[in-house]
Amino acid sequence: MRVAVTGADGYVGGALAAALEAEGHEVSALWWRAGAAGTPAAGRRVVVGDMRERVALDALLERADAVAHLAAYVHRPAQREPERRECFDVNVGGTRALIDAIARGGQALPLVFVSTIAVYGPRFERASESSPCAPASPYAESKLAAEHEVMKATREGTVRGCVLRPAVVLGAGAPGNVERLLAWVWRGVVPIVGDGARSMVHVDDLIAIVARALASAERASGRVYNVAAEPPVTVRRMVECLARGAGRSPRLVEVPGGIADAAAALSAALARLGGGRLPDLRTTLAVLRAANTVDATAAARDFGFRFRPPEEAREALGATLARPA
Repeated sequence: MRVAVTGADGYVGGALAAALEAEGHEVSALWWRAGAAGTPAAGRRVVVGDMRERVALDALLERADAVAHLAAYVHRPAQREPERRECFDVNVGGTRALIDAIARGGQALPLVFVSTIAVYGPRFERASESSPCAPASPYAESKLAAEHEVMKATREGTVRGCVLRPAVVLGAGAPGNVERLLAWVWRGVVPIVGDGARSMVHVDDLIAIVARALASAERASGRVYNVAAEPPVTVRRMVECLARGAGRSPRLVEVPGGIADAAAALSAALARLGGGRLPDLRTTLAVLRAANTVDATAAARDFGFRFRPPEEAREALGATLARPA
């Protein structure tokens, strides 16, 4: 099978491309020229270009049998209006452009779109795929809007699409929430706000689910799946594992939830008044404050998959040792 992978220069996309090739599939990779890091694997067909470019997408999809869409505006500021517009343009406009490119090919290809559990809101517990969505950031809002584009195209028969909503991704060098916690560990003092837990998934499990969804186009088409292991892990436990793996002994400071919420609100207000020149710390504080857990029973059932046990996930946390810049 020839699989077109967008976001192949990213953390999960790169791992997916390598895993597919290891299984004998041929990969056509979209390599984003604006700030792409690293070097494509030898022998891999690479299309260098922007997610929104017609020429690049047509080249990417040439002779493709399936598409894994992981490219996104993520782990970047999106508070100022130009940043917010770019976030929506890449995440929603890019998804729409990809669907249009598939339509030009005249074949309803399998399309697996990797979204995020952030679409459920800032705080949620045991959210299922039918739980209401309440995205609270430009990134989450744009990913939910992109999901709607995929589902619309699936209903219209343009693609055979499904949506995956992964939890916090674990693995050596993982960006995002784990990276933010690790930065606190390196500072030596970590605020602990309550006993909130987070659902997690190892990067290898996530890419295995993507691969199974690509191979199960008929069964998965039109479906949305949470992707996470059981049970969730508390923030305190996450910090302990990261600290042990990093060889650090940070001081854990208990902070009342009300104070953390007030600090987040003040940070947001100052960021707005400063026109985006001051940092909005809501995302950083949310990592410490929120309880974000989902039910991923459907993915395990439909794809016949067993997520790795929590002990291995904790070991993965300890392996996430990329120092903050």
